[in-house]
Amino acid sequence: MNTARTYFEKQLASEEFRTAFMEEKNKLDIEYHIYVGQQIDHGLKDVEAGRTISEEEFDKRMVECLET
Repeated sequence: MNTARTYFEKQLASEEFRTAFMEEKNKLDIEYHIYVGQQIDHGLKDVEAGRTISEEEFDKRMVECLET
């Protein structure tokens, strides 16, 4: 990814996000938030690299998947 900060880095930098993390009592909740942030960053990198499909292609793949 370019020099811009990732979505997850921006989230970590926000005061609201840090406060919410500090209040979390469950380690699994924290791990989930980290995982989601990483997946968003991964998806944004895919978009930047042109690794996307059209809505029509998505629909076609979903139909094929549901038929099996």
